[in-house]
Amino acid sequence: MSKAVILKLKCLVFVLVAGCTVPNNHTYHLSGTLSGLEDNTKVIMETYLPDYSSKKDTAFVVNGSFEFKGTVKEPRLVRLTWPSDKSIMWYLENATIEITGHIDSLKQAIIKGSVTQTDHEKLATQKEWTIAKREALSKQYKEAGQLKDTISLKRLTEAFTELGHKKDSISKAFISVNPKSFISLFELRNLLNKSEYPEMNQLFLSLNESLQQSELGTAIKTKLAIMEQTQVGKPAIDFEQPNTEGDTISLSDFRGNYVLLDFWASSCGPCRYENKNLVKQYAKYKDKGFEIVGVSYDNNEARWKGAIKYDSLTWTNLCDFKGLQNEAIVKYGVTSFPTNYLIDPDGIIIAKNLRGEALQIELGHLLN
Repeated sequence: MSKAVILKLKCLVFVLVAGCTVPNNHTYHLSGTLSGLEDNTKVIMETYLPDYSSKKDTAFVVNGSFEFKGTVKEPRLVRLTWPSDKSIMWYLENATIEITGHIDSLKQAIIKGSVTQTDHEKLATQKEWTIAKREALSKQYKEAGQLKDTISLKRLTEAFTELGHKKDSISKAFISVNPKSFISLFELRNLLNKSEYPEMNQLFLSLNESLQQSELGTAIKTKLAIMEQTQVGKPAIDFEQPNTEGDTISLSDFRGNYVLLDFWASSCGPCRYENKNLVKQYAKYKDKGFEIVGVSYDNNEARWKGAIKYDSLTWTNLCDFKGLQNEAIVKYGVTSFPTNYLIDPDGIIIAKNLRGEALQIELGHLLN
């Protein structure tokens, strides 16, 4: 009998003995048992994809439990939602995963079987103190706001910023010591809009090659290429879009002025808040060679124009009504709002994400 035949027989015996317990690394089997769930309750699992889209699957509670089966190309962030608007977010991968707990205390739910989820929980533990600190600062900020204590509000705003930097530092340290963890990849993506290209590119290159070549890794690599093209010192990428009158306007039309390229939308609360500051700065410097070009990710013309009128945005506003696929937004790789770029008269990017007092100081330095 040949060695090949003997080997096949040994494999057959192994399978017969192991039976259905042979692991399958190409599918997932999620089973959930949460006390307080009634039978026939609908459970929705929303899976988030690297391009920020998502897909939904549905299951129903039977004998107090529910299950989902399928496959994912790589670990995904998912959200389980119930009709009562209760939800829990966690990380799914091809494995046997169990969720246990009570529907009224989902933060305490126990998730077993997902290595990615375990890594996430380790990192979350390291960040726990920042959550408590932020809650304390929020309470103080609310009290200062009620008293109209501008000095305290400024101090607390600076404290929020510093806390954010410390939280990001925890993520960066995790990435550095966990180059094979998919959580490192997720954390890196979250950091992209808060850090500069050289540091982010270095962190990305420190990751395991399999992570770099994954679907999410490829998306991050594309984003990094855009960051490299839009960092301070690079020429601003030109584009053209319709203004509120329907006329086609190009960013390069404003060459010769200092231009704040501002990405926003009518539905973006922080954007609308920052608009108050932009209105003041535009009124102060518009006759000194300062322009603002607003680009919105709105897809509803009436809402867009309504916000422009309500906020008194008298500068040039552009929109192609493609939502987050707005061509300028895609070219600049913008994924958080508001985002802005300050461009000099020669069309070179000289600063990014200047808001509030930071924008006031910079414009005062350049134009006074």
